[in-house]
Amino acid sequence: VSGDVTQIKKADLETISDVVLYSASSDQARPLLTGILCNFQNTTMRAVATDGFRLSVYDSNSSGVVSTGKTNDLGSSSSDSD
Repeated sequence: VSGDVTQIKKADLETISDVVLYSASSDQARPLLTGILCNFQNTTMRAVATDGFRLSVYDSNSSGVVSTGKTNDLGSSSSDSD
């Protein structure tokens, strides 16, 4: 098998588990929402998960964390914006 190889730091995987996995659905009736989307472009990695109510995004690059993981509650009635 040929193709690109991407190495992910252990700290990034732990952060993904702590921050992004929280928003992944556990409902097997919606299987597309039970996983984490990892997108790799050059040296940047973005991990995203949602269950239809929550959305978590984590960005990282090869030299460390670009921005901290952030979880947004899409069902929140709060009018606060970031």
